[in-house]
Amino acid sequence: MTSIGDGAFYRCDALTSVVISDSVTSIGNGVFVDCTALESVTIGSGVTETGSDQFAGCTVLKKVTAPEGSEAAKQFAGRS
Repeated sequence: MTSIGDGAFYRCDALTSVVISDSVTSIGNGVFVDCTALESVTIGSGVTETGSDQFAGCTVLKKVTAPEGSEAAKQFAGRS
């Protein structure tokens, strides 16, 4: 898989953590919206494109980890 489509995990309330592999290059819009149990996300080094509003409604999200200097790290700064 090289991309995660828009809203792929929308309202997946059983999801607690996610590791996005290095082979993924693109994350769509609102992929994790309203994942109310999501606590941590690790984004692989291959991600060069990220959509908007990834974590709206993720009320317990504590940590988003992305490779330093990556596009994902720039977008999600302050989430870790």
